[in-house]
Amino acid sequence: MACELTLLEAVEAPWPCGRTADVSWLDLDLLDGAPAHAGRCAVFTGSLGEHRFEAHVQSWLPGARELLAMQLETCPMNVLLRPHHAHILSDVPGTRSLLGHRGPRPVALDVAALLTPSMASDAAPHLDRIMHGLGPMAGVVLLSDVCIGEDGSVHACAMGEGMLPGRVLGEAVTRWLEPDLPAEVIVGVMASDVDAAARWLGWLS
Repeated sequence: MACELTLLEAVEAPWPCGRTADVSWLDLDLLDGAPAHAGRCAVFTGSLGEHRFEAHVQSWLPGARELLAMQLETCPMNVLLRPHHAHILSDVPGTRSLLGHRGPRPVALDVAALLTPSMASDAAPHLDRIMHGLGPMAGVVLLSDVCIGEDGSVHACAMGEGMLPGRVLGEAVTRWLEPDLPAEVIVGVMASDVDAAARWLGWLS
């Protein structure tokens, strides 16, 4: 197996993918309600749309990023930022630009959350780019399959129940893995069990 895996069900929220109740970007100072693991919290950076996971053009304008950057100046370093394709931190370049100097491993990398519907249907090049660009910055990596909901949005699902090519994701993760991955880096999987996840990723025959 390429690395040690942790079942998402075995870790307290906020690790399960999808529509979770993480603290929004406007509430980064209200950490009492933010679930934590190993002394760390993961928060989405939020959308300026009406709903938390609604894509809105104002979320990607300089003003939103500037306000987020200001909040991060006083935000505890144990807070990991979890990018989402509809949020202020929505892609690899934007996340690297804003968080590149925020200490070691400031990202909670939810791979499924960075895929738009069009990206999910042709995921291979995107998976490699996401892992290559943000893997070295991640204190937590969340791996799952994805499906398209009735509303046309991408949702995380258990491995093997969606549309992602598991072996391609496994290869992207393997290329990202460092020779000595720090023990504190969690690689969480949404699957029935660890062996099922490793088989889907192509790490077990």
